[in-house]
Amino acid sequence: MISFFIKIKTELMKLEKEQWILALIVLIGLLLRLWGIDFGLPNITYADEDKLGNFAIENSYRIKNITRTGSFSALSPDDFIYGTFSIYLNFFFILIYKIFTKLVGRDIDIYGSYVTLRLSNALLTYLLSMLIPLLYLKIFKDKLGFMFTVLFVALNWKLVVHSHYLNADIMLTVLLFASLFFLYRFLHDSKFNLRFLVLSGIFFGFSVGTKITALISLPLFLLILYKKVPYEKVLFFATFVFLAYALSNPFAFKEPERFISRVNEMRLKENGIVLDSVDFSPFKYVSALSFIVTPLIFLLSLGGIIRVLLRHKENSDFYFHLFLIANILVYFYFFTFSTRRVDRWMLPVIPILFLYGSYFISFLIKYLPKAQLLLRLYMYIFLILAFLNYPVFAFAISNQLGRVTPQIEAFNWAKKNIKNQNPKLLITDSSLDPIRSVSGIKVMKVLVYSSQGAVNQVLYDPKMYEYVVIMSRPFERYRNVTLKELYPNYYLAWKKYDETITDSKDFTLVKSFKVLEPNLVPLSSAYIYKNINFIPVPVNETSTVN
Repeated sequence: MISFFIKIKTELMKLEKEQWILALIVLIGLLLRLWGIDFGLPNITYADEDKLGNFAIENSYRIKNITRTGSFSALSPDDFIYGTFSIYLNFFFILIYKIFTKLVGRDIDIYGSYVTLRLSNALLTYLLSMLIPLLYLKIFKDKLGFMFTVLFVALNWKLVVHSHYLNADIMLTVLLFASLFFLYRFLHDSKFNLRFLVLSGIFFGFSVGTKITALISLPLFLLILYKKVPYEKVLFFATFVFLAYALSNPFAFKEPERFISRVNEMRLKENGIVLDSVDFSPFKYVSALSFIVTPLIFLLSLGGIIRVLLRHKENSDFYFHLFLIANILVYFYFFTFSTRRVDRWMLPVIPILFLYGSYFISFLIKYLPKAQLLLRLYMYIFLILAFLNYPVFAFAISNQLGRVTPQIEAFNWAKKNIKNQNPKLLITDSSLDPIRSVSGIKVMKVLVYSSQGAVNQVLYDPKMYEYVVIMSRPFERYRNVTLKELYPNYYLAWKKYDETITDSKDFTLVKSFKVLEPNLVPLSSAYIYKNINFIPVPVNETSTVN
């Protein structure tokens, strides 16, 4: 045993300074992803997490009956809102967790189940994200830029946030990049080794099986293959894409009516304005990309792209660079034409920005000693600011990721301090607020889809309730400038409603639970108002937004 540890120590001593730095960066990135991994649990899950996790947990109890009776139709998803690759992957993780709990003599529970799923997804996506710096090294053959790419991946705040809960977007990001990585390996293998093409096709199929929007990149994959290899290999790639998709989404083929019906439902639902993300600006996704990677790193990424394009004659990978840049443009234009700004939709192209940002920084550092003194000074200041600013949000997130969120704090306070049966009103956009279980509570769920009548939603008269509990994000949504211009009556009705509660002699704020800024996850703050003139009468829900 002693000799084993001596051997480990000897191997560690062989590591160079750069390797120690890389190991430290990777470790910090891992810790950022695991810190607060149980936030909100077991009281609430986040966003659409329940749609990706509950199916796996529920079926883990039925797996014996399913396998014994052969009733595998029970594994059909409750909803086709997302591709089922992530759902079945979570099912696999839960089965492993269930076996482990039995071995140690414990029962499976909701807290342990979701912590297991979050941990598994965080570790898997972080592991796959390490392909990003590996691809940088293969394309640019530059160790300095490789280190910067590791830094960008490890400390990106958006990747850290999405590693903390189950969501399709981060899984799509790493799967799609894995497909890019193996495509590059195939195209640059002297013998065009088919195992790389198979892996690229499988990962792309799983990407589509995670989120159907991955298909917008498929023409680019087929085009670069067509330019480089015989068409038979293009078909070979497409075949494995289809097989991987079919394997991960079998019920899309077994129950085509349900699948098509769900696609049409979402198309019609999304066809109107979505109030929580409406944005008509043609530059909304420029802003989104800049926000995700920070403005200075975004500028450096653009510099890297421009430099690669200008040096195309001496670049043997030029077609692959065009392919990467085209992926950014395809995602940018595809979503720019929508009426929504949803920053996480841009996650799949963030790794490509990391590649070019690292490349340009490496170039600048090598060029600076030759530059004029004043220019050198400006560039050093620019780079220092870029690196100081980049990790700030990643570390700030740790302050928001406690098990007790403002929603839970409001629930605990209400349960302890409000004992009567008088009517209470909860204004929220979530179906998972624990405060719903408080006696006498009435829920007004704020709608977001205009196609479902969100702009004409009935607003419950707050004066009919002794307490009004407000979740800030849905309640403050009406202040969106675009909504104000688009639906002036909606804005005025909600403004009046807001003032009735917050600027009125009828209500007083008795307790507030605020999210720490910057609110990056994002979460809602919770405010509890008391109606000081409350007289118990039958609830009359009459106030309507016209």
